[in-house]
Amino acid sequence: MPSAERPRGNVGLDPLKWTIESAAREFRLAPVTLRKNLRQADIQPAEDGTFSTEQITAGLFGSLREQRLLKEKQLVRKYELANQIIEGNYLNRSEIEKALGQLAAEMVFIIETSNLSREAQDDLRVTLASIPVEIAGVAKSQTKSLRRSKNGKKPEKDEGEG
Repeated sequence: MPSAERPRGNVGLDPLKWTIESAAREFRLAPVTLRKNLRQADIQPAEDGTFSTEQITAGLFGSLREQRLLKEKQLVRKYELANQIIEGNYLNRSEIEKALGQLAAEMVFIIETSNLSREAQDDLRVTLASIPVEIAGVAKSQTKSLRRSKNGKKPEKDEGEG
């Protein structure tokens, strides 16, 4: 009985290398389209101008590993926000600003109809007008705190800070 040799495919031990034209033919794309997808994915050819199968599939379909990681990060963020809302630690900024704006408008009316001196009225109006600035400052410091907690380092100082 003759020795049965295993059938061999067209793939040897070396990884496949693709030119733009051969990969475009294999994936039934125009070479221009494949080239554009590889460029958008920032995939560079080897020194001989060829691409690995992994590079071609990543350029065409994206990196599944990266997509899974992105999905996990988004889920973690979603759960963190949901927990903050449940615990009462998250307040909708636009709703707070709207409520404070209405409150400030009513306070200005009371101030203007009061017996306070003109100077005292102006001082109170200036103080009320600073509320949006204070809210923006709190939001900015929370953002810095969040950046610090993510990478463990203090965030860089802004030019306006001392």
